Formats: sequence, structure tokens, C-alpha cells
Amino acid sequence: MWDGRVKTLSEQPLNPITNSVEMDNTMENIVNKLNQSATYKEDFNKAFGDGPVTSQKVLKALAEFMVLLQSFHSKYDKVIVENSKEVSFTEDEKAGLHIFRDHCAKCHKEL
Repeated sequence: MWDGRVKTLSEQPLNPITNSVEMDNTMENIVNKLNQSATYKEDFNKAFGDGPVTSQKVLKALAEFMVLLQSFHSKYDKVIVENSKEVSFTEDEKAGLHIFRDHCAKCHKEL
């Protein structure tokens, strides 16, 4: 976090997960939902070996995702930044962009 309240990348996701104006959830609930999903359990087993999904595994997976995340000439860049006529968002992607703009863009700027 920009204000220094989070010291490590692995603990950063706890803030939006538990914040009442963001996801308003708990790690326990997130872990329970993931353990109920055959798809996610299989994905976690591929990444971490057999066993249940745990909060530690979720935070490690999110930290890995964040550290590897790059946006360079992505579909978003082509559609929004370059205003490409050859590429367009799917209906799901348009819906996601509207959700982001309505609920996230106050703190997370697009460009």
C-alpha cells in the first residue's frame, strides 16, 4: 500500500479482501469457497501439491500473480489506449470494465 501499512506483497491482498468498501469478505470464507470448487482445488493441487486450499496458499498464489503481472500491449491497451478498430472487448470484458469503472476506479486509475 502506498501509505506503508502493508510490509510484504504476500499480505497485501488481505486489505482489499477484508475491506468493507472493497470485497468485504474473510479469508476463511474465500478458502471455503475455493475448497468447494473442483476446478480451483485441481488448480491449487497442480500448483502446491495435494491437499486442501489454505489461506497461505491463496496469499502465495496472489503474490506470485502480482509479481509477474505486466501490462504491455495488452488487449486493454489496444482497445482503450490505442483505440484499435481491429480489436474489441467481449461482452464479459465490457461488463468487467464497467464494474471496474463503477467500483474501483476511484482509487485505481486506469492510465
